[in-house]
Amino acid sequence: MFDNLNKTNSASQAPVEDIFSTVETAPRVNNGSRTEIVQAAQAAKFSQAIPWETSVTSKKWLWLILVALLLVAGGAAAYWWWWPSVNQPEAKVAAPAALVNPSTDNSSAVTPAPQPEPDTAKDSDGDGLTDDEERVLGVDPYLVDTDKDGLTDREEVKVYKTNPLNPDTDGDGYSDGEEVKNGYNPLGPGKLLQLPGTGNQ
Repeated sequence: MFDNLNKTNSASQAPVEDIFSTVETAPRVNNGSRTEIVQAAQAAKFSQAIPWETSVTSKKWLWLILVALLLVAGGAAAYWWWWPSVNQPEAKVAAPAALVNPSTDNSSAVTPAPQPEPDTAKDSDGDGLTDDEERVLGVDPYLVDTDKDGLTDREEVKVYKTNPLNPDTDGDGYSDGEEVKNGYNPLGPGKLLQLPGTGNQ
């Protein structure tokens, strides 16, 4: 294949095509030294690499991002300030340890401080029943729904009159919460809001 490279056979060789024959040649301009030309090219390349410095649209985006960050920071600060005040129980003012009994004989008799009343209205789980009511009923004062049937302990005791310890008070295979959610009576057959004389529907 490459054996006949040195032999010239003008009849079998086609003329070489000039691929640059249609390209116009521009006169070469030399306005400075090679170093100046390279520096100018690098400066042009650098200015094109950072278009956001001159772009109006990009400046709008920067302002938008800055405003968004300020809103997030403001929200975080408000949450940080507000959250502790919500989760801490109200502080009760303690009575002084001892009160001096003013008397005419200038004795230093001390009256004991009054004992605080027990907090009987405390509701640890926030379900609407006090902890004392829940203890009497035998339910957990730290769980909103002791039997996990979908109704709170308060709803079972005060609204629907179901057993807060039994998830299916009427024993029909459906939990009390399921029956109430679907409009059925959790204490037996029928609908929850059935008017008298309308029969079962």
